[in-house]
Amino acid sequence: GKVVREADEVAYRCINASCPAQIKRRIIHFASRQAMDIEGLGEKWVNILVDKGLIKDFSDIYKLKKSDLLKLERMGDKSSDNLLKAIEKSKNRPFHRVLYALGIRHVGLGTAQILANAFNNIDELMKASKERLSAISGIGPIVAESIYNFFHTKENIELINKLKEVGINFEREKKEEKKILAGKTFVVTGTLKNFTRQQVHELILSLGGNVATSVSKRTDYLICGADPGSKLDKAKELGVKIISEEEFLEMIGKK
Repeated sequence: GKVVREADEVAYRCINASCPAQIKRRIIHFASRQAMDIEGLGEKWVNILVDKGLIKDFSDIYKLKKSDLLKLERMGDKSSDNLLKAIEKSKNRPFHRVLYALGIRHVGLGTAQILANAFNNIDELMKASKERLSAISGIGPIVAESIYNFFHTKENIELINKLKEVGINFEREKKEEKKILAGKTFVVTGTLKNFTRQQVHELILSLGGNVATSVSKRTDYLICGADPGSKLDKAKELGVKIISEEEFLEMIGKK
């Protein structure tokens, strides 16, 4: 298949959706740390598994058998067990991570979280009209169109059904945590002791807060870790409240 780079798009897109280059790229994204986080299923093994015809789409990952893996060079008994355990574990990732893993155009982790907060499950999301999607705060008409088109493409509907069959979680968590950070916007700078940047962002979003990447007058708190960058100066200049990681943990009752 021909690989093209579209204007204003970071990603390289293969015109033919079933070409190996595109399948590999999509599966690498699906298994990546911020998505399904399948430890051990990196670029090297994705390339091998696709080339050997063992994986053609996401659902095939969950149909891999130990006997298939042991036939591969450099895949021993322990490695195959570890990979199969990691694959099994990934079935229960939070709904927003699964949505992000699907690789819907224009849907990053933040947008996936917004969608997971707006819909209880994948079926509700798939039935949503463009108007309903556009009306959600943080989803503009271009993103709404992209989401709508994704869920109205025959191949994608079939893929979702296959993923349901293998037991992927397509529902929002039932237990509603108290949204103690509702209406508050946070920016993070520096290195934190207890969280990666992604983890703290997810925690803020799960507690109803908003995350921004740069400090502005609309920022309520700057969480400041070790070796902060220019965001700290900007926060001081604008009079934004600066809190430590410890203070943030106290705020959310995790201390």
